[in-house]
Amino acid sequence: EAEGEAQAIQLVNEAADKYFVGNAQLLRRLITVCQMIASAATKAVDAPALNLITNDGAEAGQVVKHLHFHVIPRFADDGLQMWHGKPYAPGEAKIIQDKMLKLLA
Repeated sequence: EAEGEAQAIQLVNEAADKYFVGNAQLLRRLITVCQMIASAATKAVDAPALNLITNDGAEAGQVVKHLHFHVIPRFADDGLQMWHGKPYAPGEAKIIQDKMLKLLA
């Protein structure tokens, strides 16, 4: 069950441990559906912002083994804490960027 005004939406009823490695056409269609749902969700609760989140893999926090997105309407004082990241070591961001660009080529 969703907590507060957060919503979890299961869009595909197919088990998957890693779904971003799969069907690009399906993911494009799902993002379009997420856009529609996100718009309705924020309007329904008069939220000024939202988070659209999915966890892909156990290390990212995936517990439920199917593709779903969390549409979380956000408010300035809602108290929800998000991942704050960590700073890169000097030169590390450039190394990662270069690796990604090679993989995308």
